Amino acid sequence: MTVPANWALQKPQQQMDPKLFDRLNAEGNLTHMRKYNGFRAHVLTGPAGATIWSRSWSIDYTPMFPHLAAQFAGQPEGLLIDAELYVHGVDTTSAIQAAINGRGGDMQARLGVFDMLDIDGKLASMSQDRRFQLVEAFTGRLGDDVHRAEVCDAPTYAAMEDLIRVRDWEGVVTWDRRAAHKLNTNGNVKRGDSWKIKRTVTEDLVVLKIVGGAGPDMIGAVFHLGRVVDGAIVPAGKVGSWSKDLDLNWVRSRGSQFIVETRHFGLDDAGNMEFPKILRGRADLDRDFGLAA
Repeated sequence: MTVPANWALQKPQQQMDPKLFDRLNAEGNLTHMRKYNGFRAHVLTGPAGATIWSRSWSIDYTPMFPHLAAQFAGQPEGLLIDAELYVHGVDTTSAIQAAINGRGGDMQARLGVFDMLDIDGKLASMSQDRRFQLVEAFTGRLGDDVHRAEVCDAPTYAAMEDLIRVRDWEGVVTWDRRAAHKLNTNGNVKRGDSWKIKRTVTEDLVVLKIVGGAGPDMIGAVFHLGRVVDGAIVPAGKVGSWSKDLDLNWVRSRGSQFIVETRHFGLDDAGNMEFPKILRGRADLDRDFGLAA
């Protein structure tokens, strides 16, 4: 079966307004699925068996994971399964990358399925709730290594953050149960009516220097931040986003070597902060960090 090279399946939006979450959730219009820490994959069922592809259709994962492709034997042709390729019990992208590179050893790759379309594009117009029912029925016929994404629930956004933290997950993907899948056959990915909710981390970091942003609003400024480790300040990364609560006049008066409270969504495998944002200045911490006001 021909790979739909121009198909671009929808991506979740990066963040969700907590108020929107609370309202839609109270109305019963949201489904929450675990976000596995792996790589997105598409499975296409065809007359010669199933093939497993990367999100961009540029990498054929089938030879690397024949045990996963074999799970789809005897299934109807023309289905397109949207899933996360991950290593069971090791919640890092480096683990699945090692498996792709043939260095995974005994680590078992799995597919966590969260959506199902068809090559004719008809299922994309159905509600997410109906498609998820099809996913449940479909994965129930397969082996353990291909399964429906784990579903969870929490009454509020804050409670969902707590659940993610307690279960030590990377996060969840929240779907509007009424929404169609925003499939684009012209190759450009659209953001659908689904949202990532990831574990947030708040740190007090040292501003080492600020590059750019000479105007009054500091547009284009990049904050180079440091983290105190074993009594020494080591680079923590660069941040170009900040809250409206950050006093820019105070920032300009300090220049460097001051503390800012910074929120991010954890560190990636390279140690970089994911989606960092400076929330506010912390002049009250100067003494704790050994800095002069």
